[in-house]
Amino acid sequence: MNNTRLPNKNILQLNGKPLCFWIFDKLKKISGLNKIYVYCSTEEIKKYIPDDIIFVKRDSKYDANEIKANELLKSFSDIIKADYYLLCHATCPYLKVSTLQKVINNFDPEKYDSVFTVKKYQTFLWDNKNKPINFNLDDIPRTQDMEPFYIENVGAYLYNYNEIQINNRRVGKKPLLIPVSDIECVDIDYLEDYEFAKSIENKMSSTYI
Repeated sequence: MNNTRLPNKNILQLNGKPLCFWIFDKLKKISGLNKIYVYCSTEEIKKYIPDDIIFVKRDSKYDANEIKANELLKSFSDIIKADYYLLCHATCPYLKVSTLQKVINNFDPEKYDSVFTVKKYQTFLWDNKNKPINFNLDDIPRTQDMEPFYIENVGAYLYNYNEIQINNRRVGKKPLLIPVSDIECVDIDYLEDYEFAKSIENKMSSTYI
């Protein structure tokens, strides 16, 4: 609620509802979850979430800028014990219900220790020394023939209790990556992200929001 990059971003209005409403509304539509929680240091958020979402108050010390994401996740697992956790961010309003269901349905603990959503890239990458990373300047390939790269889009993560408690990780050593569309990758962290989301909301179908 006291985000420095975009204050109160989780309750900013998007299509007539607070931003946090959208992810909770979608989580309620998928199968495989026992309970849905919001983990926040202020009870003000309770005014903006559906009645059947469980509020868990976190220590305000975890609001500090130097706190890392995995510290926050571990603190939640200290309070709420579960075999598996599905972590979703309120800042990704266009993540589809079908994608969230896919994260759960495709998880096989015999093959994977975690699942997360990603954006797929097949394009020309450069490092901070102005050198090509994944192609040869003397023999430029077609982009469709290039090996893809994947970037976490922070939409959804599925991991087990031991992974976060013992290894302090939300992604294990044998993860399954779930590619999602460009629209689903919209992540509202800055004002320009929010303005972009608002500019496209009227063009989006109910499949997304």
